[in-house]
Amino acid sequence: MCGRLTVTGTSSKPWQTIKSDRERTGAVCYVALRAIDTLKVALAPFLPFTCERLHHMLGYDGQLVGEFEVREIRETERTHLALLYKPESVVLRWQPSQLPVGQRLRDIAPLFAKLDETIAEAERAKLGKPMEG
Repeated sequence: MCGRLTVTGTSSKPWQTIKSDRERTGAVCYVALRAIDTLKVALAPFLPFTCERLHHMLGYDGQLVGEFEVREIRETERTHLALLYKPESVVLRWQPSQLPVGQRLRDIAPLFAKLDETIAEAERAKLGKPMEG
């Protein structure tokens, strides 16, 4: 869906059509925002902090995924820390976007920092290596 959204946004060229057809440009942008809003819900279990930031950028109040806690989990071979949701605080619902038309967006900022190529290479080199400890 992310790839399809990118292709649709690029092929629609809203940065050009805004000059000649504001209504169509508004519709294209709104559909894109609704798709992003829906993706936010789908990706929240995997990227909770990023989706929370996006939730606020899209103009929503309150928390998307609720509160977290870090717990130590004991397994037969080792213990590790895990980030868990507090179930009573979860407000996320598996439903399509509810973004109202005309909702004011908040300050928009990049969700991810671009990694320097040397850092990216170092991280790639770590992949596949067994964990120590």
